[in-house]
Amino acid sequence: MNVFPLLERLVRWHPDTVDARKLDSVLSAAAADDPVAVLNALGDPQSFPEPPAARIVGEKDLVPTGWSSETLTDGTPVIRVSDPSRFRDRLFLTALPDYVREILTARRLILDLRFERSPGVGDIDPILDFLRRITPGADIAFRAHIGFASEDRPDSGDYRSEWRQRRMPGAGKVAIAVLVNANTPHMLPLVAAARDGDLLLLTSDSARRESANEMLGVPYTVVKVAGQSCRIRTAVSTLALAQPILITAGTTYTAVAKRLSESGERTAVAALRLPGAPNIPQLPDIASVSVQLLRAQIVVAGMHPHQCKTWRVVSLPSGGRDTDAMRLTTALRQVSVALEDGHAQVLYRPLAGAGIVPAPVRLRVLDGQLTIVQRYGIPPLEAGIELGDVIETINGAPWSKVAKPLAAELSCSTPWAHTLYVCNRILAGPSGGLIRLGINRGGKRFAIELPRIMTVASDGRIHERMGAPARMLAGSVGYLDLDSLTPAGLSNALAVVGQAGKWIIDARGQGNMVAWDLAPQLATKRTVAGVCVTRVDIADVGALPETQQRRRELVIEPAKGARRRKVVVLVDERTQSQSEVSAMFFKALGAVVLGSRTAGTVGDVTDIQVHPDVRLSFSGQDVLTPRGVSLHGRGLDIDVQVRETPAAVRSGRDLPLEAALRILSKG
Repeated sequence: MNVFPLLERLVRWHPDTVDARKLDSVLSAAAADDPVAVLNALGDPQSFPEPPAARIVGEKDLVPTGWSSETLTDGTPVIRVSDPSRFRDRLFLTALPDYVREILTARRLILDLRFERSPGVGDIDPILDFLRRITPGADIAFRAHIGFASEDRPDSGDYRSEWRQRRMPGAGKVAIAVLVNANTPHMLPLVAAARDGDLLLLTSDSARRESANEMLGVPYTVVKVAGQSCRIRTAVSTLALAQPILITAGTTYTAVAKRLSESGERTAVAALRLPGAPNIPQLPDIASVSVQLLRAQIVVAGMHPHQCKTWRVVSLPSGGRDTDAMRLTTALRQVSVALEDGHAQVLYRPLAGAGIVPAPVRLRVLDGQLTIVQRYGIPPLEAGIELGDVIETINGAPWSKVAKPLAAELSCSTPWAHTLYVCNRILAGPSGGLIRLGINRGGKRFAIELPRIMTVASDGRIHERMGAPARMLAGSVGYLDLDSLTPAGLSNALAVVGQAGKWIIDARGQGNMVAWDLAPQLATKRTVAGVCVTRVDIADVGALPETQQRRRELVIEPAKGARRRKVVVLVDERTQSQSEVSAMFFKALGAVVLGSRTAGTVGDVTDIQVHPDVRLSFSGQDVLTPRGVSLHGRGLDIDVQVRETPAAVRSGRDLPLEAALRILSKG
């Protein structure tokens, strides 16, 4: 049995699991893999294993007593129910539509719910169903939570919480007097209607005071674990009568009806409260790392846009001399790999500050060979290195052997992106250290040592290509490099290529958010370039919380002076995230996409601070093409396939760029 679905819902939705101590007790119970034990540890009478559906009682089963109805001389309907099981009585349910019509016509009702005994669990839902049909609508808070807010930076993902006012479905404005006693439970439809000023609650004796957790009819969700349905309360049920109005025993229904007609007498209630966002608790630093690990898994398993299969819980590694933070980091790497998301990674702060840097070269696997495709402008450090050199060994070991353990720790959306991530990290190590490479240059083999040193551009990034971000090529073709072009530099770039009727847009890199400003230069009409999809948690009073999809169209509006151009976009496995969405924009505008499959890693990145020293990042959104096809895990469709080779790199040729120029030269 896997109780994780139950744990996920409890932590995301139950209001009281923000208490780390309660979460600890729930986790301890979960170790037995028993959903009943988990709910018992929660200690909430509104969250329980659901009993079988209550049986409807027919006329042959019981004598239909325990309820009655009449109409007063002033036209006020009266329904009296002394036995709560009568709400499961087939005769009563058959007559109910006639009663509802009469109530709606009269616009008032006396409902006598002075029960002879407390209702059983099986009686509650039928009572609530009846009350929802006759009580008036009430303005009640509605929450739609868009993803998870970042815990490390404010602009992470497309996430926010929304509160709206939604009117509960009801029978309209019906003034209702309800007579209750100590056996009558407080129920949401009645008390919520009282808040709206349409309900007068009367009692002939001391009404039973409900605790905050005993209000019936609050929102809940149902989770099935191995065939067992478990109900989980999902709201803070602080609804309560501020001051019940007392009447003396023996007061007639006629007197009650007269009081009901007096609009000045109403009962105040406290409002229902829902948490402002799904309940991912901010645990204190002293919380155990096992709790922190579970919390992180609940976040990603519940809200990751691509996660749809049953989540298998990752546990902490045991033994060894590692610190708690190191053990947590190790476990979270397993979580990130399981997500199959190129954005998923774990930052361990002590290691991040330890000076781990790559060698001053850029690598790609071309034709199955680990090839040097870029150097970073420090000749003394690169002595003896040439573009197109193939690396066969790293510190004496075959590069494939070195790559294997590294690959096991890296999450990816596609196999070709996975290979690139390995290339980006395979030479990394302590800053200043030397790394010995076995090189094959056209059949000539030799060894060389390279120092590890951080080599970045003035903007703090490692770029895929050197040179100006905008320039003119042969044949009056404008060239724009999204890897180095920024929104701030776009006006200067357009001054260089703006008059050209043919463009090559190089998206072989991560991009810099420039497509939002560049694409409108190519749009002659309003164009839907794609759809952004976020998983949304929704809670509504009287409804079950659920996860839905929020869809937002990515629309390109034409810029002033926009003109139609013939465009080729260059892509490969380095095209991911921003540049991948950018290429989708240009494709929607009619550009030819040339190269090889993109990384299939899209969506804004969300950060979860799991521990003071450990942060987990992952994709917070999915992105679909205009045809509704997800880019995640497959990349952008290619119009013209062109792949680079070590020999071409060695000779200084850029095969995709040459192919793009040939296409543009044809017309």
